[in-house]
Amino acid sequence: MEYSYYLTCTNEVSESIPSDIVSGTPMTIPDPPVNLSILTGPGFAYLEWAPPPDDGGSEIVGYKIFREDIESNLLDTITTRQTCYNDTHVANGNVYVYCITAVNSVGESAPSTELSGMPLDRPSPPESFIVEGCDGYNRLTWDPPSYTGGTSIVSYRIYRGLNEDSLSPYATVERNISEYIDDSVTNGVIYHYSMSALNAKYESDMTVIRTARPLGFPAPPVIEAVRSGDSYIHLFWDPPVSDGGDPKIEYLLFRGTSPESLELMETFDSVILDYNDTDVDNGVRYHYHVLSRNSRGNSDPSNMVSEIPMGKPSPVSGLRTFSGNGFILLCWNLPSDDGGFRITEVTIYRRMNDEVFMEYQLLQPDSVFFNDTDVTNGCVYEYYIVVINLVGSSLPSEHVQCIPRGPPFSPASINVTVSGDCVIVRWSAPTNDGGSRISSYRIYRKEGNRSYDLVAVIRDGMFTWTDEDLEGGYYSYMISGVNEFGEGEPIYSGPVRIDRNDRNPARPYLPIFLIIFSVILFFSVFAVVFIISKRRREHIPPYDEGCVTPVGDDVDPGSYPEFFSGDVS
Repeated sequence: MEYSYYLTCTNEVSESIPSDIVSGTPMTIPDPPVNLSILTGPGFAYLEWAPPPDDGGSEIVGYKIFREDIESNLLDTITTRQTCYNDTHVANGNVYVYCITAVNSVGESAPSTELSGMPLDRPSPPESFIVEGCDGYNRLTWDPPSYTGGTSIVSYRIYRGLNEDSLSPYATVERNISEYIDDSVTNGVIYHYSMSALNAKYESDMTVIRTARPLGFPAPPVIEAVRSGDSYIHLFWDPPVSDGGDPKIEYLLFRGTSPESLELMETFDSVILDYNDTDVDNGVRYHYHVLSRNSRGNSDPSNMVSEIPMGKPSPVSGLRTFSGNGFILLCWNLPSDDGGFRITEVTIYRRMNDEVFMEYQLLQPDSVFFNDTDVTNGCVYEYYIVVINLVGSSLPSEHVQCIPRGPPFSPASINVTVSGDCVIVRWSAPTNDGGSRISSYRIYRKEGNRSYDLVAVIRDGMFTWTDEDLEGGYYSYMISGVNEFGEGEPIYSGPVRIDRNDRNPARPYLPIFLIIFSVILFFSVFAVVFIISKRRREHIPPYDEGCVTPVGDDVDPGSYPEFFSGDVS
């Protein structure tokens, strides 16, 4: 506020005239700056503040920034006319305390409120990041980052995905942990991992992406069959119920003459599920078990089996097939060597369309043929035969394949609809063509209670036919497919009705006109023939037997077709 002044002098007599008036404004030091804020980052501390609410009556000419480094107890003073300041002379991780004073022509204000900040940088990624696949879990290990950004690491963030492009935050672990077990996994599935370190303010870059596939040990295979014969033992096993997550397995076959001293004999790929051991001596008992192995290790041993090779019969020979409509006839020759024991039975194995072979029929020991009628035309059947004596089974015979063929099945469906004086017939192909391509379809029609008549033959590939210009009444249809083996079973439609009222009203008069015309024509022709015959009789000469051609038992009726009709017996 501005103040004005003047002076007067006073003696014993009186007061003088007032002096000149002078004015002046009282000034003080300003108030402290207000609203101090701080923003820290890698290598800087950025300060902002607002001017003091009272400049003390004199313009603010600058600010003094005081910084105290708590770590080193240093004090810096910086003068500036701005209301912001970026302090880059800082070390990441140190705590700095700031206050500010305002300066006018009178002097310096009191300090502002103190405010502290700690510049921080992004830490480096964790080091030595390793991911290991185990049985039912993945194990992640790492070392702390070499650079923490100026402060201690507070946590680690783990990223996971099924591919490198789908990584997302998965787990956060504390700073004092350097191992993580991920047990929310499925054996055999490949998982991708990365991780980062976090300090109080920043997250580091992610580590290099690592992959792991959890794997377990495979389950043991199961030896499901053993067949022995003259100097051989044939083992058959099933794959393990679990491959431990690794489909690339192999089998290890162990053998010994004592169950306590089995030794590795052979190693097989996963596609091999049997082994015929011919390096055996008849009369000696051999013990076997099989292990499965994947990239993680070996399974437990399978069930142990033992067998004594003896004189089993040789396989049947000359296995051959003959097929027809709905059957396959198998014929074979009995084994040339019965192994010294009477054959007790003949076993036929069969599979259809590359399915697994199944034991199909047990026959009498002297059987040399079998008619398989439980077949479907068009399907591929494969057979082999094993004969058995009192010792055991022979080796399988040679395999034979055969396809029974016959007429096709009936069409899968039929649909008939009426459209005016027409019937539209639609159908679909049979579910089985009998083993031969369908060449055509035959369409039969029945009117009312009459029998079915063939009315059309349609080539394969067409499944619609229109029966046109029908008279009124009820019509039924049946359709059958035809291939090189004949005509298949038909499919029948229900009756449909053609209503005469649906036809052209002028058409019913056409048959009446034709009938009248036919009657007139008949009588006209009859009258002409009668007159001509009468006139000829008036000029015919007397009957002459020499003019008659005899027809007796020795005459071939076929030579005189004009005299005979119908069947000649």
